[in-house]
Amino acid sequence: MSQEPDNPLPCAYLAFICARQGLVQEACHFIAQAEKIAPERADLIAILGETFLENQRPAEAVEFLRAALQIQPDMAEAYPAFAQALHLTGQSEEAISHLKISAALSSDVKSSIQSTLLQILAECGDLAEFTKYALRFSRGLPDDLLAAHCLARCDEDGERFLETLYRIQDRLKDIIGNAPENTHARKGAPARIAFMLGDFTSPHQLEQLFALLCHLPTENFFTALVSCYTNPPKDDIFQKCSLLADAFLPIHQDEDDSAVEKIRALAPDILINMEVLAPPERLTVFLATPAAHKLLWGEAPIPPIAPDVRTLAGARLGVENMLPSICLPELGEVLDLPELPLTGEAARSKPPVLGCLIPAAEIARSGWQLFAETLRGLPDATLVINLDELGQAAQNFISGQFSSLGIDPAQLVFANVRTAEEYCLAWQAIDLGLLPPVNPGGLALPTCLWMGRPCLVPASSLPWSQRPAAFLAALGKEKWIADDAPRYAELARQLATPGRKPDPALRERMKALGLTEAKGFALGFAEAMSNLSCPILPGEQA
Repeated sequence: MSQEPDNPLPCAYLAFICARQGLVQEACHFIAQAEKIAPERADLIAILGETFLENQRPAEAVEFLRAALQIQPDMAEAYPAFAQALHLTGQSEEAISHLKISAALSSDVKSSIQSTLLQILAECGDLAEFTKYALRFSRGLPDDLLAAHCLARCDEDGERFLETLYRIQDRLKDIIGNAPENTHARKGAPARIAFMLGDFTSPHQLEQLFALLCHLPTENFFTALVSCYTNPPKDDIFQKCSLLADAFLPIHQDEDDSAVEKIRALAPDILINMEVLAPPERLTVFLATPAAHKLLWGEAPIPPIAPDVRTLAGARLGVENMLPSICLPELGEVLDLPELPLTGEAARSKPPVLGCLIPAAEIARSGWQLFAETLRGLPDATLVINLDELGQAAQNFISGQFSSLGIDPAQLVFANVRTAEEYCLAWQAIDLGLLPPVNPGGLALPTCLWMGRPCLVPASSLPWSQRPAAFLAALGKEKWIADDAPRYAELARQLATPGRKPDPALRERMKALGLTEAKGFALGFAEAMSNLSCPILPGEQA
């Protein structure tokens, strides 16, 4: 500084060093000197803001990055850090606004701006906007798959979801070329089933897989697990599955061709993809591996993504006329739920408690609108919302959604619920369960009914949204299915009765349907696999 009094860099560097050491006043002093020397150097002020952000001081980062962008609004490289700092200081709405505008700038950091926008939208739980921009920024198959995964939860008429699936199909044709010829299942030998699972496989699916591995007749089936996990889960259920399978094959670090050859060496008669809308490299491996039968098996049945693929779905879902599918008995699932006691009658004078325990990240704005309309008819009620792994940013966003619809955020209670036992415990304090549109219900639906609570679901004609209505119909509770929003709110007013005793018949009916019988589920699955028809050959119509 003393040798080059007209050079702003020594002052700026000292400001950066102070910022790294938490010396805020000193950093401000030195950057002020740099600014006097070179008032046009907005980049130095921005770097100081980024340094504060890197050292967990987002409030100071906001101050300096905002100042830099006021001097030079087209400095695109500063927007990701500025948005992150705003987001961390509870100003997510402003952060998103800046990113949407700056995403239109032509710059080398456009990809970083877009990624930051998607990250903040995801952390806020804004499913609709996240999906919208994931499609708008799509650079290929990975982005399309991610968008499709979200659209299956928020596209109420299914049009955008199907459009995205068609685009995925076109991209897959370019990637894998002609589909491999199907092999023929061997006769007189145990059928060889390979299950592909990974980052998109839910804990509920792992429970079902565990039941199969425990109870499939070993004389009839050879089982293999093909693990696509980026980081294999540490939980007991995955470890048990990997030990129970006859073969365990991790392929995450393998290139596509190598992974295909490894699975081909297992010679599977039946190849089942449990990730459904999986990461692209694993999806292409699934499609490029020859097998007599290829099946998609997720939490909800979706249209196949290739001519030689079919879906696995419960018979009660009634999707076989809409999708080329293989039917499993009843609802096609098994549930391992804790035998927690049903809570007794509560005080009738207390206000009703509603609960939507579907993870908030899976609920679009239409869901919050439906719940706001429901609360409007129950002004003294509270609504429990499951943030799952989301945090304060999502709580702020959801509260803002209700506030904009005229509902006091004080009526909202936020929880973090993940395991089946946590779901069941949470339902003990709730009078009525709510499901949003276009959602298969996850663990929230069966645990609600298991704990004797009524559950209100919107009707849907989409095959990937049939599970809630099918579940209630199986229990003889079709009257809890609402055809439209006014009917939904009306039913909520009827069912949200404080002091309602839990209905033990719901739990008993679930047991009678075999939904808790792992061995029966496995034998039904075995029969469905044994009765598979001839595979659909490439080019044939499903």
